[in-house]
Amino acid sequence: NELFGMFLDVGLDEDVAARLYRGYRHFITGAALAATGGPGARQSAAEPVSDAEIEKAFPHLAALTRNFKPAEQEAAFKRGLAHLLEGMARLKRASGR
Repeated sequence: NELFGMFLDVGLDEDVAARLYRGYRHFITGAALAATGGPGARQSAAEPVSDAEIEKAFPHLAALTRNFKPAEQEAAFKRGLAHLLEGMARLKRASGR
């Protein structure tokens, strides 16, 4: 795979490169599923629960779900990618190559 090869080309050993490749693939796949609705996007037989009801009954869940609104997806992707790239850079620096 070209991405795996790029990790090797910058001097990472095979184990680190493989872990980074897998993490990157999981991140991108998860982001794609979230952006397209993923498996949970199907209609439910249950009546939707309002944001106010969730806030009252489950305040921690309400705080979490605010970050999963469609308008937040791009910003969340950019933050996640930045964290992933920062981690890759740290591993590269730690490898001493």
